[in-house]
Amino acid sequence: MDTTDTSLSSLVQELRTQTQSLHRELEATTGASKLPQGTFTLPEYFKLLYGNLALHRSIEDQLEQRLSAEERTAFGLPWSHFSASLQGDLEILAGRPMPAPESHPIPSRLALIGALYVALGSTLGGKRILKWIREIPEIHESQATQYYQACEQVPPRAWPQFCSACDHLDLSSAEREVVIQGALLAFAFIKSQIAQAPAFPT
Repeated sequence: MDTTDTSLSSLVQELRTQTQSLHRELEATTGASKLPQGTFTLPEYFKLLYGNLALHRSIEDQLEQRLSAEERTAFGLPWSHFSASLQGDLEILAGRPMPAPESHPIPSRLALIGALYVALGSTLGGKRILKWIREIPEIHESQATQYYQACEQVPPRAWPQFCSACDHLDLSSAEREVVIQGALLAFAFIKSQIAQAPAFPT
């Protein structure tokens, strides 16, 4: 039996609505809300990178297992190097090898799509962040900006293609809820990993 509810609103719009407050909360937790004012510090930048590394590495570890090559193409995923860039930036800042963060157990294909919404959204925001950190001397001069430079190289079509693919998924109400929960859990995971980040070397 087809349980798809054709009266449902855009899945992406629902994801945006459900995660908006978490996004603002995360910006406040990391200090990233201070980026436009140029008062973002290296220790705060270090934690922001660590949270992103935890999520990107978890996704990269499970992407091929959870999504077929056809699905990855349909979603337009620019995935190959983000965790390596983040790892490199953290090691530049730390001046030593960094231990791998905890892995996020993503329970299903649909939950992975929710996590991808969060991660790909962070690369979209990364283009704006790169402009800001170029104006903060201690961050720009550290040269620990590989990740945000990689974000700048993500094709402009990647985000609208991903959103369109999400909105064309043939999902029941219960399945949509799994996607949304996947996004909410991704935000909670990033926040937990930021709290557990190694101390910034002084």
